Amino acid sequence: MLACTTETDRLPAGLANTEAVIGHKTGTGDRNERGERIGFNDAGFVRMPDGEWYTIAVFIRDSAQEEADDARTIAEISEAVFRHISGLKKK
Repeated sequence: MLACTTETDRLPAGLANTEAVIGHKTGTGDRNERGERIGFNDAGFVRMPDGEWYTIAVFIRDSAQEEADDARTIAEISEAVFRHISGLKKK
């Protein structure tokens, strides 16, 4: 999971400009008959700069949005979780 270099616009994007290390695995489903993506996911573990660890999984289902929009949603959740756990305030 640490070697994953794909889909860095999801969970890893929310950790940009931090010293956190992430190992993650993504998943992207096909679209259903309504044009909705049946699954768009990222799950992994994060080692915080202080050495503490946490796990995170974000699953989006039945989305009619573009992949970039769903990826941004996952990145925003990732950032919010990191900030909450680390006690950082958003600038």
